[in-house]
Amino acid sequence: MKINPLIFLLVISVATFVYGVDETSRVPLIQAAMNGQTETVKQLLAKGDDVNVKDIGDKTALMAAANNGQNETVKLLLDKGADVNAKDSGGKTALIVASNNGQIETIQLLIGKGADVNAKDGKGSASLMAAAASGQLETVKLLFGTSAEINAKDGEGKTALMAATANGQDEIVRLLIDHKADLNAKDGEGRTALMSASLKGHAKIAKMLLDGGADANIRDGNGKSAMNKVVRYPEIRELLEDAGAN
Repeated sequence: MKINPLIFLLVISVATFVYGVDETSRVPLIQAAMNGQTETVKQLLAKGDDVNVKDIGDKTALMAAANNGQNETVKLLLDKGADVNAKDSGGKTALIVASNNGQIETIQLLIGKGADVNAKDGKGSASLMAAAASGQLETVKLLFGTSAEINAKDGEGKTALMAATANGQDEIVRLLIDHKADLNAKDGEGRTALMSASLKGHAKIAKMLLDGGADANIRDGNGKSAMNKVVRYPEIRELLEDAGAN
């Protein structure tokens, strides 16, 4: 169903008046982009709206469109000079939000316009980690074809492998192992992906990590190994014992 651009703008204006929403928190260009109202976006830009205008959370129209996979709108905004690497108040770029949601075509459009695949948000997470943590397998595959850093760490020292392991993303863990992710990388507290799998009971992932060469005897900052974290999971304990854990 098509929405008349003038009616759309009128609704936004009324909402602003009735609910007291200020101009920075409800920006017509951003609202239109979020909803994929490409013609409205085109009209707003034609009358002089800033393509890189930000709302109260520093979100741009490009981020809003990318988040929802509004690809025609994304194309228009990019063609009109939208900053592909702009960040919101949380440090997220359009590529990071698109990666988190698995918006494949959107990601391709952004990368094609120079999006930084290794840009990090305020917590130190880049697009690959966002995709790995949220289970976006096809996005992870796509990012492997770019210069994305497979062993990049976030602010807590975690890698994409650790994020995927913690969330039980079996297929992504396998893919990361196949692409030579560092299986023995430690986070800021000295914990490895194997420790995480052991703690959370992800037996299939623990086996993949061990088969790939993960060290079962690494100890974290508190002197504990994967074996110390596997109290409730006898299947993983057996895997660790078979791997020579002590």
